[in-house]
Amino acid sequence: MFCAFASLLNSRVGPIPLPFFVKFDGRKKIERELDNYRQCTTLHVPFNQRPNLDDERCLLSHSSGVIVGNFVEQSESLMEAIDRGAGRDALHSLFEGALRGWRRQPFYDSQYVADGSVLQHLRRSRPGTYNVYRQKRLEKRQLSAGASVRSFDELDAMLKALPAIKYRYGTTHGDLHGNNVRIAGADAILIDFASVDYGPLTVDPAALDVSLMMDTCLATDGDWIRLADEVYELQALRAPAVPPRPERDAANLLDALHYIRQTAFAVQFSDVEYPVVVALQLLRKASYGGDGAEGQRRRVHAYRLADRIIGQLADEHLRTAHRTPDAA
Repeated sequence: MFCAFASLLNSRVGPIPLPFFVKFDGRKKIERELDNYRQCTTLHVPFNQRPNLDDERCLLSHSSGVIVGNFVEQSESLMEAIDRGAGRDALHSLFEGALRGWRRQPFYDSQYVADGSVLQHLRRSRPGTYNVYRQKRLEKRQLSAGASVRSFDELDAMLKALPAIKYRYGTTHGDLHGNNVRIAGADAILIDFASVDYGPLTVDPAALDVSLMMDTCLATDGDWIRLADEVYELQALRAPAVPPRPERDAANLLDALHYIRQTAFAVQFSDVEYPVVVALQLLRKASYGGDGAEGQRRRVHAYRLADRIIGQLADEHLRTAHRTPDAA
């Protein structure tokens, strides 16, 4: 994505417009994102909390395409806002402002409430659907994570064996992270709609939760490992934690995660849902490359954490089944 500065001919206002954002990609990806903008944002995302497209400049060729819209000026990333302790207002604007038109639909229409495996609305999040390169990275992460860590196929089978639950689903952003949400004044502004899809309402909080933890600069090395171990304890994914003390290291990050999880817990019926979705987001992050030694270490540990969460959920289900002979 680029910021473009244009000079206009025959403009009624003058030759220098405000900056544009310009995004190039293959035709199928650009066509999908344009459809997402037009079908999912115009009537459901507030006009001031998304870029507005310049349709005359959005073009498709045989093999490629371009999206052009207004650039979000005088803003900072959500990650930057959280790092400096301004996360709560930004997150409120994101979930109760920018995303509210999508997130409220299951409360208006019962067709968006499902009974069954939450995996049926998480197809893209499951490692079995990843391309071969991402699956190879997961295999490497598994080997680096330790001999006791299970393969992603085993983890997927364990998730499929969990009991059915009731859950809400609807349109989700699909790839929320600390750098594709911009904060301008009091508004959280979404800037990327390439991954919009149906999913459980817990997907967007979980994606942001894991992304913020993976990308934070408030803890590094062993401190990051210890913090992640604490943050992704199963119990911490099921009920609100004690708010962090303000003098604690990484308190601003922990406060943001506390808010995000309150948002997730408020829309789920079962306390199994959020841990499942978070575990899949951890595997998703583990499948990416790059980031240098620190990033690689974090991705290996993300795999280890996903394995721990899924293993604990599976063990819990087995214990419950043994206590209840008629359990399905």
